[in-house]
Amino acid sequence: MPIPTMNEALGQGLRKLRTTHRLSLATIQGGLRSRGFQTPISSLSELERGHLNFSIPLLIGYLDVVGDLTDDRMKLSEVVTAESVMLSEHMSVSGQAVSQFLEGAVVELTPWNTELESIPTKRPFEIEAVQSAVDQLPDGMTLERLDELGKLLSEASLAEQRTAKRLGIHPTALQIWARTLWGHSLEEEAAAQAGPDASAQKRGHVTRLLTDEVRKRLEWKTAHPPEKQEATREDDGSITIRKAKPGKPYLSDG
Repeated sequence: MPIPTMNEALGQGLRKLRTTHRLSLATIQGGLRSRGFQTPISSLSELERGHLNFSIPLLIGYLDVVGDLTDDRMKLSEVVTAESVMLSEHMSVSGQAVSQFLEGAVVELTPWNTELESIPTKRPFEIEAVQSAVDQLPDGMTLERLDELGKLLSEASLAEQRTAKRLGIHPTALQIWARTLWGHSLEEEAAAQAGPDASAQKRGHVTRLLTDEVRKRLEWKTAHPPEKQEATREDDGSITIRKAKPGKPYLSDG
């Protein structure tokens, strides 16, 4: 069962409290309205499901309504009954630590009360991108050069995506071609050649010339195909490009 977020843990606790005392959402809403809260039933339902963020005032009001109607007054710390709660996308904390924090105690996040999930390394390009682009890369691309370029690349811009689509190649391949030919992105090269005061029309013209340069190189590469290559994800997470072995799938992941 997935570990609940803080909103989900609070929502589950409040719903359990409400249903245990057989109170309807309409009853809770009425009690909140008498306390000045203008919260619709639909929002209360979403809050109990953990789909909306809680506010401290609303939590206090909700518990006060239940306490008045049932004489069952609960501390906020008693609402969270989950064994663990997700604090972030990759870190969970014990429910006990959450309760202690809500009691006002100082809680230190330590290996004893938290669990840190594996955080994937965000590489500028992943194996899928290289698999799609490996046949479109400049000749002589080595692992060292690929890793060097990888440190410089970021997510392809909308302009790069459009240009790559026109060329029929992966955006990552276009980025690598640009770095290989000019040492930076196609957009930066176009701006440099066009000049700082160039009009949009001139920058567009230069961009088309640069795109044609990449296209000609791709056409030459297609006419003079090198030996087949494969991209493989190694155990340490790195990507290796090597000559494809006969009878082996063209591209693989590990």
